[in-house]
Amino acid sequence: MKKKSVVLIFLLLCFFSRTSYADPFRSKINLFTPGFNLGIGIPKIPISHYRTPIAICGGIVTYFGITNRFAFQVSANGLYTFNLGSVIQDNSKLKFNLFWGDICFDYKLKFSLNTDSYISPGIGYYNLFQQFDNAKEDLTTSGLTVGLLTNNYGRKNITQFEIRWHLLFHPESKPQVLTIKFGFLL
Repeated sequence: MKKKSVVLIFLLLCFFSRTSYADPFRSKINLFTPGFNLGIGIPKIPISHYRTPIAICGGIVTYFGITNRFAFQVSANGLYTFNLGSVIQDNSKLKFNLFWGDICFDYKLKFSLNTDSYISPGIGYYNLFQQFDNAKEDLTTSGLTVGLLTNNYGRKNITQFEIRWHLLFHPESKPQVLTIKFGFLL
């Protein structure tokens, strides 16, 4: 019985020491923290007669704190590309739509009173639908992702800015996407 009481007291002291010295908004990121984000995406299209398309993207994210310096995040995202046509102004069809879920490991690079910056490598599972003229592909593949993100701690909420690069392993052209998103953590 004494052993269980000592362990319980030790765990309570660790919990209170972890959260009591920090500002209450800063401690939110160290626990289970959900959020959402919206932004733009820039897919790298392998065919040269198309303009680089612009896409909108958004997603939901959940952070799990491990220590003050390490965390991991799980997210589900979607990207929809607008058909901006081709450089030669014909009516070619271009689609590059992507849905993915990823798990990333976040390492805190810099921290200050109101801002934390992270590097965030991870792996993802992607569902890609792409169409170039009449050639269509609908496939699922895995991929790598690397991101830089900044959390800004305000009075009432936590805002986040993220730049992330995605490399898909299939199809053979190995498509890449750069996403730039802004969001809020709840």
